[in-house]
Amino acid sequence: MLRIVATLDGVPDSLDENSVLHVYDTFEPSQVYEIIQLKGTPKYIINDTYSSLDIEFDGHYCLPIVAELTALRFQKFPETQIAPDTDHTFNFMINKKQINRHLCMKFVEIFGLRNYDYTWSGIGRDFDMSDIISELGRLGGDSPIGSKERAKLLAPVTKIQPKFFHFEKPDATVEEKISIANYGGNYWTWDTFLHKMFYGSAISLITESLRFQKAAVFSEKTVYSVLGLTFPIWVGGYQQAQYWENLGFDVFNDVINHDYQHYDTLIERCYYAFKLNIDLLSNKGWAKQARTDCLSRLIKNRDLLQNGQISSRIDSMITDLPLDLQEPAAKIRSRLVKPKNNNK
Repeated sequence: MLRIVATLDGVPDSLDENSVLHVYDTFEPSQVYEIIQLKGTPKYIINDTYSSLDIEFDGHYCLPIVAELTALRFQKFPETQIAPDTDHTFNFMINKKQINRHLCMKFVEIFGLRNYDYTWSGIGRDFDMSDIISELGRLGGDSPIGSKERAKLLAPVTKIQPKFFHFEKPDATVEEKISIANYGGNYWTWDTFLHKMFYGSAISLITESLRFQKAAVFSEKTVYSVLGLTFPIWVGGYQQAQYWENLGFDVFNDVINHDYQHYDTLIERCYYAFKLNIDLLSNKGWAKQARTDCLSRLIKNRDLLQNGQISSRIDSMITDLPLDLQEPAAKIRSRLVKPKNNNK
């Protein structure tokens, strides 16, 4: 029987053909390559956060258990609002300093967008753009960023001001000052503050926890968009809309142009998320009408989310795994999602 070796403590035991490496949270493929070099090669790798990840390992499988767990936590939340008021064209929420989130704010500024609501901790007004410069260099003549835009892109965030909430008192982390630590948790923030922002917006610019990986991941950021009945645009992720659709959700291809998701580089995926949807992002009347027209579909997405859609898809994913991996995968899942909360 295969044994499960987890990276929760950062240093797994030795790995061999009888082991399954369970990788927690988001990660860089290079981190897994380093583990294999030091500890040996497992038969399989399962990660609990990504829905897809470009990684050079044939036995790697994605199970979006973190997305399932987040959806289950909001399963019994009393969502009573049926016809939300659209006060803003779009929203975004940013706490942790991260490259795709920085680019999201920069493109809001560069494209001159004005009608939006947001939260931002204020951490990360400037950013080391060396890797973005490298991406632009590799793109050469195919770069979507001209010289004028490039200068603006490399400058700090200036027009957007910090706008955040605190559970008790402002408390930034000591480690590199990358985020507000004491923010109250996902449920509290939704219940007391965020639901108003999402209900009041037609579109959500979703900045999931990614860097330069070609990956799709879903967390509370995507869940909030569904709960708040908004159209999703994922800024930075690779094929995010495709994999959310694979999980059984409507991604509103007739309203949102998700072609941005297929570009190879992070800078392109972020830029074209705005460029391909700029008319909608800059027109509150159009966005509001589209939301009204699609309200029944938005509500259906919310109903699916709160009635175990992700759990059902993960059930199917596990049955499609190699036979000897199915039981270890189920055990990995049960460690994170208690059986009593699992709609099986």
